[in-house]
Amino acid sequence: MVSPADYIARAYVALDEAGIREDVIVDLNHDSTGFFSDKPMVRLNYIEVPEAGRGAGLGTKVMTVLTRLADELQVTLILRAGSEDGEALFHKFGFDGDGRMIRKPTLPSSASGL
Repeated sequence: MVSPADYIARAYVALDEAGIREDVIVDLNHDSTGFFSDKPMVRLNYIEVPEAGRGAGLGTKVMTVLTRLADELQVTLILRAGSEDGEALFHKFGFDGDGRMIRKPTLPSSASGL
């Protein structure tokens, strides 16, 4: 099983490889206070997209990279949504909850019995 620290290190590499601009800030850590999961857990503290880059899909691209890697490595992601718009975006990426949100990894298709 991958450790939260391994996921975080791999996530930053994956974001770089996906061409996420250096001025887009993604803050991840392994503090999972208040949540329980049988999988490793990583907290997404925030994503900061500079004002000039907003509306260009950068936040969506970041979330796509993070959630795909979380599924691949079987890591649970947690966060606290800062607004209703943020909640709506996170729901699109499989997060559940209201304000405090959690996303359990999906099983690879070969493991789901398909």
